[in-house]
Amino acid sequence: AAAKSMEGFTHCVGEKCGYTINSVEGFSLKMTHETPVKHYKDDLTFALSANSANACVSDSYSTSETWYAVLDQGTNYCNLRNLVDATGLKVTETVSDSTCTQYSTADCTKY
Repeated sequence: AAAKSMEGFTHCVGEKCGYTINSVEGFSLKMTHETPVKHYKDDLTFALSANSANACVSDSYSTSETWYAVLDQGTNYCNLRNLVDATGLKVTETVSDSTCTQYSTADCTKY
């Protein structure tokens, strides 16, 4: 439901729009995020599973389709974070600058 509410560019708030669900297979979700101004595209993947405490675990990542977008000011992190925030679910993250470029300086109110 959160991803559906962020499809297209009609109700854009910053970059919290432009999401497209590409496929759902079993416990795997693949999406695309397109930026509203320059129309850059990023590919998002969510692999869901349950842990020993029967909680949902998501191994997720966002990758730019533009090869030179290495220092992206945390945009790929924000692609994922903004979706999680839209669900209203309480989450615990395991992320760092070594696994997610510029995570510590990401401004998800902008991206």
